[in-house]
Amino acid sequence: MMLRHLDRVLQKMVGLPYLFATFDRDTHCRCRYLLHQLKALDGEGLSVLDVGCGAGVALHHLATLETGRIGRYVGLDRQAEHLNRRSRRVQGINVTFHNVDLEDDWDVGVFDVVWCSEVIEHLNDDVGQMQKLLRAARPGGLVMMTTPGLIFRRSVDRRNAPRQASEARHHGGALRPGDLIDDMERLAARTGLIVESIDGVIRVTPDAFKKRDKVQGPARIINNIKMNWRAQGRQDFASGRRFRAEPEHYMSVGAILRRPVDPIMIRPNPKAIASRKLKRDRVSQDRATMAVF
Repeated sequence: MMLRHLDRVLQKMVGLPYLFATFDRDTHCRCRYLLHQLKALDGEGLSVLDVGCGAGVALHHLATLETGRIGRYVGLDRQAEHLNRRSRRVQGINVTFHNVDLEDDWDVGVFDVVWCSEVIEHLNDDVGQMQKLLRAARPGGLVMMTTPGLIFRRSVDRRNAPRQASEARHHGGALRPGDLIDDMERLAARTGLIVESIDGVIRVTPDAFKKRDKVQGPARIINNIKMNWRAQGRQDFASGRRFRAEPEHYMSVGAILRRPVDPIMIRPNPKAIASRKLKRDRVSQDRATMAVF
């Protein structure tokens, strides 16, 4: 209990430097991917929804952007409201955390950007979750997300089987080990989101990942600080052909998806319209002929 209280105090007082020590490089690399995408957007006072916010690490990264860039931040997770007290140190951003079970039909309004990192693989209904992300983005807004890369996972541990609901593990475990590029594109298509880009996030070799994962205790904290310090300013992600050429080297699959401004309308086939009109004309002529007789 005392350690938990100390952790809350240090997060509140020290902020991002403390998080560099207590969270590994992967978490911060995904946040840098978010910042990189946000810097390409126009506008001030952007609203950001963080779905599955965890400890609110993304908020501390958003606070490093120029003042006024982010106007509102809302974080959702099963136990997130206690983060409201820690976030008082963040200046210039209207911050709110809500306790939400992401499996429920949640709705907290619409946002310019919806961020959902390493979450969807933990949920039973991934299509339903994508529909809620779509609903949370304003028309023309962006859904930015990451999920573990299945090809990388299999290269690290050949025993990982294909995605199966029966592999569910509780207490923070995932329902499946990861997703493929095609999985992300299919999910977007099924929910009506437009794919802007599919990216590889966190470049690392399987051997380096295994070696790092064995480090525990105080040595892990030192390793976190060292790796996060070295990673500052780096862009450990790739898009397009570069990612598709070597997906086994990227821990996560990132996706930038856009909600259409207007509902997608199915255009009628002109030939089908002409054919139906011709049939109606023939029926009318037949009825007229029968009326004469």
